[in-house]
Amino acid sequence: MRGIAEAIIALTSLLLGISLWFMLEVWTADAAWISVYAFLPSLSLHSYFDKASATMLFVVSLVSFSVMLYTYWYASQRAKAYRIFIYLLLFLGAMWALLWAGDLLSLFFAWEWLGICSFLLVAFERHKSQSVAMALRVFLYNRIGDMGFLLAILMAYAEFGTLHLETLRTLTLAQPWSLFWIGGGLVFAASAKSAQVLFAPWLPSAMVAPTPVSALLHAATMVTAGVYVLLRCYFLLTPDLLFVLSLLGGITAIWGALYAFFQFHAKKLLAGSTVSQLGFMFLALGAGAPSAAYFHLLTHAFFKALLFLCIGVIAKKAGTYDMRKMGGLRKAFPLVFILYSIAAASMAGLPLLSGSLSKELILAHLHTQAFVQGGWSWIFLGFGIISALLTVLYIGRQLSMVFLGEVAHTAPLLSLKKYNMPFYLTLSLLLLAIGSTAFVFSYPPLSPLGSPLLPLFSARALSNSSLEISLLVALGLLAIGSFLIFKDYYPRRSYRLAYLLEAQHSLYVWLFVRPVLIVSGSLSTFDSDYLDRGIDAVALFHLRIAKWVRKVEERIFYRGIRILGESAVVLGFILAWIDRYIIDGIIHSGLWIVRQCSPLIHSDKNTHIQYYLALSLLLAILGLIAIVFGVG
Repeated sequence: MRGIAEAIIALTSLLLGISLWFMLEVWTADAAWISVYAFLPSLSLHSYFDKASATMLFVVSLVSFSVMLYTYWYASQRAKAYRIFIYLLLFLGAMWALLWAGDLLSLFFAWEWLGICSFLLVAFERHKSQSVAMALRVFLYNRIGDMGFLLAILMAYAEFGTLHLETLRTLTLAQPWSLFWIGGGLVFAASAKSAQVLFAPWLPSAMVAPTPVSALLHAATMVTAGVYVLLRCYFLLTPDLLFVLSLLGGITAIWGALYAFFQFHAKKLLAGSTVSQLGFMFLALGAGAPSAAYFHLLTHAFFKALLFLCIGVIAKKAGTYDMRKMGGLRKAFPLVFILYSIAAASMAGLPLLSGSLSKELILAHLHTQAFVQGGWSWIFLGFGIISALLTVLYIGRQLSMVFLGEVAHTAPLLSLKKYNMPFYLTLSLLLLAIGSTAFVFSYPPLSPLGSPLLPLFSARALSNSSLEISLLVALGLLAIGSFLIFKDYYPRRSYRLAYLLEAQHSLYVWLFVRPVLIVSGSLSTFDSDYLDRGIDAVALFHLRIAKWVRKVEERIFYRGIRILGESAVVLGFILAWIDRYIIDGIIHSGLWIVRQCSPLIHSDKNTHIQYYLALSLLLAILGLIAIVFGVG
């Protein structure tokens, strides 16, 4: 295992270097790389690589490299652990393909590649029936969303005759009525991939996967793919679809935050957090701020991967993910405590950290939209503020329950001493911690307006007042949340609400799965009771006809042929007997007569002409008889 793992880590580091070179080249040249690969006259794949995809590629490669280092420590004593490195590398390859894609068909190939890799990774511990069952759930939820992607591809090609995104950008203005269905298919697919409220149950189900899988799945690959596709195809989204995005995002942000707030399983809490943050990104997309959604997509990749890996270190040594059995672990894991605090503060929106920049930017756009449009926009702003407050509460609650307070009275924790992490594990966490700081994304680090990422996507203009108000709101929410956490105003025995939230899967089964099963069962009954019986009756009818035809053949055709054959054989014997005993006898008799008469013909005494004439007449008569009997 060690040799394969080290080779894959070396390959990942090489890909990280290549992605850095790509990013520097694209930013220096200030131009996109466009290529066309024609396979058939009517089929060609396009690649499109600009500043946004280059930056995203570097972030994905960096997070993947950190996760690979962590996996080297995490899976060092697991059987057949080399498989997880192979699957993670395939996952990274799928994201590279997605980020290079320049048309809908290429995006869909990479999209499906991600789905297959997610199934393999979630079902990594295949000896556990729960892992396989949850992997199937993840796979099926995403396959439902894929129908929307296929609909978008088919309609785009039917309407415009091309799937190239840059060509579609110029053609969509001519036929705006078709955009709703094309964009709607993409929104449906992205909602499934990014675990929006209707499809959210699959994301907590994926927590049965190993911690490195959860980190990469939530931070920089699977769930972010939906947001990235919407960013790349943002020009296909109509105002009605933007409203749908805002509504979906707002509800999802609240749903995920509540799920996390009432959760005691450490990884499932972070899964709910991911759902909430993805809803926050959808809110930004719906508010006409793709640049803010992209900004939060990048910052979320760093602090969420760091949160997962820190919790993974704690859980592996503590032997549990139940936060009620933890506590006071800052002494045993001082460096993990510091790094986790950086990631948690970044997600909560503490200034000088990257999460505060992207969250402030999204709240500013929601505030601007509310003042410009009014109506529902105020509700969407309320969704954003409530989810931001809940974010402070649930991440502060996890920090308090895991690292602060007294150590839980459990054997593994009481025996824990200060843990010295190996260098490569420390390096993996430090890289993510650096990416969670504001200095990486913007200068000055207190304002998102200094970030070079903002011009990558067009967005509604922001006023300085909106930014100032959003900053004050974020700080106020941070202060309120910190106060509530300090006063222990968070649930300790309210696990039933989390259970009710998990029961959404049952609701999903009743609303979506059971109707499909009922329809499919009815079709199956119709097929077995009517179609199959009809087909069986037709087959039986044909079988009986075939038997009747066979009997006719046996009794008439075959018997007639046999009689004809036997008659021919008998006739042959008769003709042979006639030829042998009659014809041959006549011929032999004639020859005997000629032989007996020949001495008389050659005699000198019988030289009269009359004798010759009589003899000739006799021979002619015998020859004529022989000819007649021979022909007959």
